[in-house]
Amino acid sequence: MIRTMMLTAAIIVLPAFGAAFAQGAPALAGTWFAMLEQPAYDGVPDEKLQLSANGTAVYDTYTPYKWKAENDRLTLTFFENGEVIYEYVYKYAISGATLFLTRYDNGEIRGFRQYSKTAKQKAPFLNKTTFAAVSVNTGSENKEPKAVISADGDKPVVYVSGRYYKEINGNSRACYWKDGVITDLHPAGEKESEANAIAAVAGSVYVAGSYTVSAGRFTYKIACYWKDGVRTDLHHDDLIREQISAGESQTNAITVAGNTVYIAGYYEGGRRNACYWKADAKNITRTMLYKMPTGEYHTRTDNEANGIAVLGKTVYTTGYYTGHSLIKQIACYWKDDKKTNLPSERCPSYAHKVVVSGNSVYISGYYGLYSSGSGMCSPGTYQYCYWKDGVKTLLDGNSPEIAVSGNTVYNTGHYLVGGKQRACYWEDTTRNDLDVPKNTVNSGAGPITVVENVVYIAGYYEQGKGDQVKQIPCYWIDGKRTDLSDSAFDRSELCRVGIVCSIPNPAGGGKFVTGIAVDGGQK
Repeated sequence: MIRTMMLTAAIIVLPAFGAAFAQGAPALAGTWFAMLEQPAYDGVPDEKLQLSANGTAVYDTYTPYKWKAENDRLTLTFFENGEVIYEYVYKYAISGATLFLTRYDNGEIRGFRQYSKTAKQKAPFLNKTTFAAVSVNTGSENKEPKAVISADGDKPVVYVSGRYYKEINGNSRACYWKDGVITDLHPAGEKESEANAIAAVAGSVYVAGSYTVSAGRFTYKIACYWKDGVRTDLHHDDLIREQISAGESQTNAITVAGNTVYIAGYYEGGRRNACYWKADAKNITRTMLYKMPTGEYHTRTDNEANGIAVLGKTVYTTGYYTGHSLIKQIACYWKDDKKTNLPSERCPSYAHKVVVSGNSVYISGYYGLYSSGSGMCSPGTYQYCYWKDGVKTLLDGNSPEIAVSGNTVYNTGHYLVGGKQRACYWEDTTRNDLDVPKNTVNSGAGPITVVENVVYIAGYYEQGKGDQVKQIPCYWIDGKRTDLSDSAFDRSELCRVGIVCSIPNPAGGGKFVTGIAVDGGQK
């Protein structure tokens, strides 16, 4: 049985950093040593964790941190010149002189850790089933909380972003599913909307997308994001200030670091211009990524940002720009705003998603194939691959998405068998089929995340013939499929021939399933 994690407000819920920690979380204050024979978190030293009663912390030898405890979460925040640089969020529980932590990074569980008041005892690395079950029972104001370990654990929450079609006119509506239950994000009174990416952090869900508005006989998209269903527009006022009359914008990827949301995409001023937005509680700023050789930001050729990742203070963004020939797109990534081209061939290339793990940068993408016979690029023919620090690895199928866990690289997509698309994923270069019903026409896999060696993938499969083909959104957990639907929306309305069932671009995948994220457990 899963035990509910509860603490009385007087014990653990604190309004701010400071001396209140001495009263608010007495069990946490002190020096904790990592137990022996446990691997460290990726890139984070954690041999010793000192939590002072005044709210300051020393993480191994790194200072200055502040710490706070709210409900079952411990937050360590690193400041520099008064600005938040890093913020680590942990789920914690205490049993006697033992502290259990699980670390969250951009909504994903990065690892478990066990501490004690002494480092002399050995403790093997806890597996996810054991640690996830650590919960804190209700305590009294005079007693420290106690941890209880059960065999069941807290069930991870799976979020999938996308869109559905309800009206007869076929306009799409932004939405996301939480464990299969749909939430509508569509702004009231607007023409249509879409959700293009999703992140989940410490119980909150962030969705990047856009909505379309009408202005006279014109329509245009406004980039936005939703946090727990509340929408924030990203672009439109600044485009008006810059007098870009044709301006519209779009989002393609989202990540959250600390209290800051980062979103990659583009805005249009006659052409697409790659950018990313950085949004915190006070401000929204936009960073332009590509300049013309003349130094102009508003280019005469298309460029776009498709993926984003943040490591410390550094922002990595992937995408493409158009070369001087005006016809060749060149795959690239930006480290902050410094561009690096990715090795491909002489034909157009595109960089899709990015993952930064350890000291390496992994990027998924594809490039066109050149025909020596015709002396031209073969239309519609692409080679999919991923780059690790610029070194290319080829994949035997269509694979736009990527994730990394430890030393293993995961890609998702589809391959062709008997003229039909078959959903699959790759572990490094080994291809694995995903479960679909026997009467499936086509299927594809898209967004992926890996949490504690569990692989979560969102995608779709198609059933029926001719005009009766229906595309059904779904997700897989370690290959086991769950269909996405809701009693409020008949599944037949999720697919209309020529609207949803078509493959929108060479990246493939379900047109209305666009992102997947996992939070470690119910709050």
